[in-house]
Amino acid sequence: MNRLSDHNRRQGHILVVDDSVQERIMLTRLLERMGHTVVPAGNGHEALERLTHDDFDLVLLDLIMPEMDGIQVLERIRSDPLRKHIPVFIISALDDMESIVRCVELGAEDYLPKPINETLLRAHVSAALEKKWLRDQERAYLAAIRREMELGRQIQADFMPVDLPHISSWEIAARFLPAGEVSGDFFDVFQPSDAYISLAIGDVSGKGVGAALFVALIRTLLRAFSEIDNGNPDSVLNAVRLVNRYILRHHQQRASTFATLFLGVLTIQTGELRYINAGHVPAVLSRWDGSQELLFPSGPMVGITEILPFEEHSTQLNPGDLLLLYTDGVTEAMNTKYQLFGIERLQEVVCSDASSPRQLLQSIEAHLITHSGETPFSDDVTMLAIKRLGDTPEKLSDHLPQRRPCHVTQTQNGR
Repeated sequence: MNRLSDHNRRQGHILVVDDSVQERIMLTRLLERMGHTVVPAGNGHEALERLTHDDFDLVLLDLIMPEMDGIQVLERIRSDPLRKHIPVFIISALDDMESIVRCVELGAEDYLPKPINETLLRAHVSAALEKKWLRDQERAYLAAIRREMELGRQIQADFMPVDLPHISSWEIAARFLPAGEVSGDFFDVFQPSDAYISLAIGDVSGKGVGAALFVALIRTLLRAFSEIDNGNPDSVLNAVRLVNRYILRHHQQRASTFATLFLGVLTIQTGELRYINAGHVPAVLSRWDGSQELLFPSGPMVGITEILPFEEHSTQLNPGDLLLLYTDGVTEAMNTKYQLFGIERLQEVVCSDASSPRQLLQSIEAHLITHSGETPFSDDVTMLAIKRLGDTPEKLSDHLPQRRPCHVTQTQNGR
């Protein structure tokens, strides 16, 4: 929109504050000839009262007034959260540099000496109203962004599980730490049938409401496709391929629509885990004997291509074993020295505290906060952990070795 077509918008609603009747009348007439609406006030108390009940675009404030001078009025305006952004011009016949400097320090927009020059007044008022209009547009834009972020955060929260399943011989815990900006983390735990547990965690592209809606789409599709053929593991894992196909066929016009995803199907009775890691960060599998394995990607991200396969892998969770799923907000948490938390630190925490899923996630959170210090999380932190309970193999046989000191192996995937 150009300045000419937007001319009416620049006409201001102006408060003129001066204890001199003649000065008030003169300023009012000058400003009204310029097309502005003017409200006069004879002293500081009256000015503050009018500011309480009306919205002004500009205040012309006399510096020297009885009872409450211009500095005191300016202090009151700047301390009011609703009106501190209103531009204020200080007007005075005195060349009191100390008072003028004080007004500038308090946030006065400009200073005009008396007697008022009409040309100078017109130029300064026009510039001030232009800047105020731009600031108002900026605040409105930021407010809209905040509303969108809150809406996105609410959508994201609505698609996170409220209650995790309670399954005999298994313990499950999850933790979600939102960053300042809405991103696309999600996790899900559901039972496609009584014999299995499905574990999903992912990170979609984008930010804000768009990312939150994409989360809702992927989670809904995963659950719907997983229920095909009574929710057997083959159907659940095939859901990754079906989601990938759906996104490519219906959302391919959006080049940024993709997601990393880890989907696993756990047989409750035996502890067998079948999974697909679609471009997601490696899961950490902590064994009862202190060893660790990393379950690396076995296929591309979802929404990228139908050419590359999503390979299925499997592994076994024995009593005492714990599986940790997480998003890259964990390993990419940064400190004030721009150092990432990293996979090695994460594995060290898992080594030191894998007694229970809940305890482990609390420990990881504490280490992340310590590492980041005053640096806020730039991305959501999402974690999901599951542990198989029961007697570990070392308790079942005197011939098995005792638990060894915690150590990390770089096992690519299960079988």
